[in-house]
Amino acid sequence: MGTSWLMRVLNVLALPFFGAVSVGLLLSCAAPYVDPRSTTLFAFAGLAYPFFLLINLFFLIYWTMQLRKRAIITLLVMLPALNFAGAYLQFGAKHLPSDKDGIRMASLNTQLFGHHQGINTAEQVADAMAKEQLTLVCMQEFLNKGQGDSSTVKFFQKRLHLPYVYFEKLNDGRKYGQYGMLILSRYKQIRRGIINFAYNTGNMCIWADMLYGRDTVRVYNLHLQSIRFGRSDYRFIKQGAEDNEKRFEGSRNILRRMHRAWKMRAEQVDSVRAHIDVCPYPLILTGDFNDVPMSHAYHRLSQGLQDAFRESGSGLNRTYQGPFPSFRIDYLLHSPYFQSFDYHTDAEVPSDHKMILGTLVSGKI
Repeated sequence: MGTSWLMRVLNVLALPFFGAVSVGLLLSCAAPYVDPRSTTLFAFAGLAYPFFLLINLFFLIYWTMQLRKRAIITLLVMLPALNFAGAYLQFGAKHLPSDKDGIRMASLNTQLFGHHQGINTAEQVADAMAKEQLTLVCMQEFLNKGQGDSSTVKFFQKRLHLPYVYFEKLNDGRKYGQYGMLILSRYKQIRRGIINFAYNTGNMCIWADMLYGRDTVRVYNLHLQSIRFGRSDYRFIKQGAEDNEKRFEGSRNILRRMHRAWKMRAEQVDSVRAHIDVCPYPLILTGDFNDVPMSHAYHRLSQGLQDAFRESGSGLNRTYQGPFPSFRIDYLLHSPYFQSFDYHTDAEVPSDHKMILGTLVSGKI
């Protein structure tokens, strides 16, 4: 009798929370399809998709054990959400047969090689890449110091034995070196260019057309708008605040920055998408999107393309390793012209991002 009474009380208390997480999961499923320039409510829900899904799974088990009809409601809410789960979790990596070869590539946000931390990690990054015997490398937040043969660009070119290079600097007034993005390749680059964004924010997209066998392949190296937290924001996240007023102010600043970043990313995505839509070649799109799979940015950019993690990765993929919850915000997308093999990440490389790696092969295997 006591146990039955306790379960009834727990069920009554759980109902509001159950309703909230059910609605939250549905909102997160709508996030990829809603432009954040109209509202960022869905974008916030998209961030929490994995948590909403797990809590709903708990409720599904909880209601099922009690033979409650609410289990059916939870299942109906979860069914559309499960279609997106593969963007976060995969089982069974696909490995390249030993007798085959392809474009072995890596992408990394270098975090300026530790410039703001007072260190220089360029040699460590180059060592990590050299072990992989790469034929294509894309880097974001690349800090080029020195001139000519003593430059950071030249150092990577020689260290990785990749003869073709495209470095594009961003003229945003930084005084500590040439800040920009880099595409290094074993394949001859016959055309190169930059996709200009509307604002001078430190973000950019460059592209290069490469000769790959008898075909031409276009590579896009992309870095979308970051949230750009300040030192006070990081301090608030790590340490919190002493009183309610400071907690409110700290939370409001973070939400304001996220709101602004989503809107600016949407504009940048429009520019990149328009360029992709008229691309006459098979393409590779990689880089730091600064957004999760349940986002407008990822949805728009991945349309018509395949996600290397979903095609050949395994496990719970997370690429950001900074002070926030670890999400997948770095991607390797490609045309159906390619098959993806051996997608994985390297967490040991010195950066607040993991290095993403994979092998792309044209044709059927």
